[in-house]
Amino acid sequence: MRYKYRAIISVCVTLYMFLFICDIDDVFGDIDNNDDEINVLVISSYYGYSKWEKGVLEGFTDSDELGVNLINVSLYFDGIEGIAEKTYVDSVNKMIQEKYGEKYIDCIVTLDDESFMFARANLFNENSVMYKKPIVFLGVNFDMNLSEDEKQYISGIIDDTDEVGAINLILDSDKHIENIYLVAGESKYAEAMASKMPFFRKFANRDYEFEIIQDSRLGNVEERLKDISDEDSAILLVGKFVDDVGVIMESKSVISSIQSKSDVPIYSTAQAYIEGGAIGGVVGNPYKSGKVLAEMVDSVLSHGDIHVSVNPDNKLSVPIVNFRALREYGINPLLLPKDSVVMNKRSYELMVPLYIQNILWISAALIIMVLFYMIYRHIRDMRYAKYIIDEAMYREKVRSDFIVAISHEFRTPINVISSCLKLLEVTVDRGNYEKEYILEKFSLMKKNSNRLLKQVNNLIDTSELNNGYLNLSLNNYNIVEVVEDSVGTIINFAKNKGIEVVFDSEEEEIILAIDKNKIERVILNLLSNSVKYIGDGSNILVMVSISNVTEDERYVSVSVKDDGIGISKDIVDLVFQQFKRGDVDNGLIRECEGSGLGLYIVRRIVELHNGEINIISEVGKGTEVIFKLPLYTIEGDSSGVLATDMSSVDYKADIEFSDLN
Repeated sequence: MRYKYRAIISVCVTLYMFLFICDIDDVFGDIDNNDDEINVLVISSYYGYSKWEKGVLEGFTDSDELGVNLINVSLYFDGIEGIAEKTYVDSVNKMIQEKYGEKYIDCIVTLDDESFMFARANLFNENSVMYKKPIVFLGVNFDMNLSEDEKQYISGIIDDTDEVGAINLILDSDKHIENIYLVAGESKYAEAMASKMPFFRKFANRDYEFEIIQDSRLGNVEERLKDISDEDSAILLVGKFVDDVGVIMESKSVISSIQSKSDVPIYSTAQAYIEGGAIGGVVGNPYKSGKVLAEMVDSVLSHGDIHVSVNPDNKLSVPIVNFRALREYGINPLLLPKDSVVMNKRSYELMVPLYIQNILWISAALIIMVLFYMIYRHIRDMRYAKYIIDEAMYREKVRSDFIVAISHEFRTPINVISSCLKLLEVTVDRGNYEKEYILEKFSLMKKNSNRLLKQVNNLIDTSELNNGYLNLSLNNYNIVEVVEDSVGTIINFAKNKGIEVVFDSEEEEIILAIDKNKIERVILNLLSNSVKYIGDGSNILVMVSISNVTEDERYVSVSVKDDGIGISKDIVDLVFQQFKRGDVDNGLIRECEGSGLGLYIVRRIVELHNGEINIISEVGKGTEVIFKLPLYTIEGDSSGVLATDMSSVDYKADIEFSDLN
């Protein structure tokens, strides 16, 4: 059956070679019959264009500086590795002869064992294009005994790849490995490796046991590998393998198939297997080999220097490892040769054990997080420091503005009182006791005394509110009556200024727990502000109503609405702050007196009653201030600090309106 498959394959390959050679000009260009050019025929036996050959040719063609005119390099693949039937060889030789002819070829270059054997066999074949042509070989892995005639034409380097280095790489990468299984497919190199295994053992870094599994059919190999322990064993994979129907398998497919049947780590001296998933090994450097090959071709053609040498000091070999496979098998990268070429490693991956890499990256992440946190803390502290500075500057400005304002508020009534006293003193000295004149001066002094008292009260209340010392004295009152009485105290004052004040209520009586003294101050302050900023013919509407949020939550709303100058939207939310006035920063002339504490005290009193206060205003159309108090009553007085208010609402009105003319 095996020979039947080989016969079929030989026929197929022969047909393939015929089609390939017929079309080779389309791939590599025809060989021109130009005496000034050196035509080199490169032969490789690998099935397909391997990366090894590609690397060799790159080094080969990059060597023009050596004086070799390497143009028209023609590639020919001599079929499946290891096939040596005479009919196959004869057909290939015939097709090469028909294609090129003796006059086109200056030198033959072979890249592996089989292609060298093919060229060597045709060296003295008069019917071959290779007849007595210089042969420069590379990739030959067996010792050759050249005849004296052959020595005149054959030159090259015996590929003494550092297989001992590959063995040592296996042994050093895992101290537990005691057994190495050489899995060899069908190739001259595989046969050479199998024959040299006892020799390799003598020069290894430590002792080991080895076993050779040589079979080109991968299924048979896998059957023998399935019982091998993965704890102390390793596979060294060389050569080509075929599947159950005799088709050569790709390197990656070979690795995947073995890995599906066995957990034993796989190494190789072939770069294709390492790229396919093997851990690594020591392989020939194709580019450097190509450079050396070009030098040898130049030496042979230019100087007739024909000789065979061995890879000196393994200079054409390099350890290569597959980083993905290292991680898969848990191998410590630190145990690999220092000059190893690493493939399939991402930029963020490190050549250290996985646990160390994780520790390093976690540490780096923690350091970055700490740095970011420190930067965040620094920015936050800087912002907080700026906030403190800005707040200090704002408070200093407020303090300065307040000192200026309160100084004015104190100085004006004091000056008035002082002036009245001097006038009265002059009047008495002159013996003028005119009653109306004296009463007028006393009235003026009283008004300005009340004005001073108002500012003092505001300062005291502000201090108590800021320090949490102001308490309510709650009792049940008819809020409608309280508001109406407060409005009644200013009716005559407003009428004298041409202002109509209207009071209205939806209910006759609304009993509510309030601090009557403080609520009267709230209403009188709102009325005072309305009177300040409206002119003759204006109106003030005071309204009391009940609003229901839910069945169990009811509020009493008190609204003071005027049609005065209004407040800008930019500062409407600022007027409830300390020392802020509605006519400041609005481009209006400050004609009315005041310290900017009134509405701040109003807001805090309403909030002490668990209420809320809002302003609806538009410049030129007027202002409406609405405060809401929760509708509830108490039994008896409150448990807080009781304050006895002996002053009447009229007296409070006199004080509140003392700064109005």
